[in-house]
Amino acid sequence: MDSIVRSLFQPARFFRENEGRPGWIGPFISICLISMFCAWLTLPFVERAVALSMEPSMNSTAASDAAAATRDMRLIGIALVPLERLVRWGFVSLLLFAAVRTLSAAPVTFRTVFAIVICSQLVFAVMTLLNVAVLHLRGLEGVTHSMDLNALPGLDLFLSNKVQNKVWYTVLSAVNPFTLWHAFVLATGLTAAASLTPARSYGIVFGLWLTGIAFEVTMVIITQRLVAGAMG
Repeated sequence: MDSIVRSLFQPARFFRENEGRPGWIGPFISICLISMFCAWLTLPFVERAVALSMEPSMNSTAASDAAAATRDMRLIGIALVPLERLVRWGFVSLLLFAAVRTLSAAPVTFRTVFAIVICSQLVFAVMTLLNVAVLHLRGLEGVTHSMDLNALPGLDLFLSNKVQNKVWYTVLSAVNPFTLWHAFVLATGLTAAASLTPARSYGIVFGLWLTGIAFEVTMVIITQRLVAGAMG
């Protein structure tokens, strides 16, 4: 537990003490357990969001059935959390590893980059716990559409109509205190492990962040066009 706290609040000291090669199994298990537990706690909120989104196009019974089907899918998703996280973070680590080896002559291994990526993800585990706490404080009535499931807003707080501006919501919601915190921890780890300058480390992290946003925006646009085509 002490190492987890230090990786979050004293990352420079944490990575320096571990010589830039932190362990990843403990943080990985912790993150997966937190993610699975929080996903289970948010099931009622997800069902409500799905039911509300379906009601304009179908009766309440059909909307409830759709929400129940969503619950079954979410339960399957919860069971697959460890595998999904392993694949996703492995891919992210591969991108970072390629960038680090290009910019640094230090003998950095893929395992080291993978461990740094997982340790940095502890930031989002904290965010998930806080998000669930805020959702339960607001209650089910606080959910009027799917975007309300994100109870910790970023710059999307200044967006007047999130439902009608999903692309901008995707971009602006990615700028929040937790993404900045995550970038700080990740860049600090890369600096310690690869002997990179802070500027280069932050440059790599910023490039990864932009790539992630571009992917999410692309998926939003594709989804919108598919929905429009199905309704038209």
